Amino acid sequence: LYTPFLEMSETQWDTTFMLNLKPAFHLIQAIAPAMLERGSGKIVNIASIVFAGEGGQADYAAAKAAVASLTRSLAQEFAPHLNVNAIAPGLIQTTVVDRLSEEERQGFVGRSLMNRLEKASEVADAVAFLASDEAAFLTGEIMAVSGGNHPHL
Repeated sequence: LYTPFLEMSETQWDTTFMLNLKPAFHLIQAIAPAMLERGSGKIVNIASIVFAGEGGQADYAAAKAAVASLTRSLAQEFAPHLNVNAIAPGLIQTTVVDRLSEEERQGFVGRSLMNRLEKASEVADAVAFLASDEAAFLTGEIMAVSGGNHPHL
């Protein structure tokens, strides 16, 4: 989960960007033309709360910052026909978390005002909201869904 920048290989850097940024590029290029042709649609990207920077995660933070920037750029390009937003989750209870030590896990829990890790269903609920008619006037937003843990340096 953490690799100091000076110990990071170019392969790790490239792999992180390929995994976290390129899928959005390909998917949006595939679906946006039809949405624009019909004059409506919702795109919801997945960034991360660390998009503002996180020591030991320069690759992941930079890739997620790129997702946030892509979101805002496309919100401007596709307005007023499409809404383009992003979710910035905190640490979600996944198999990655299962590999953390108890001390590391508690460090993440301690950052949350909710005093627990996030559930995948909570991210899904936020995505469903941004994809709904209730979010019709939201575009270019990066919504922190992180139990009160906000982007910081």
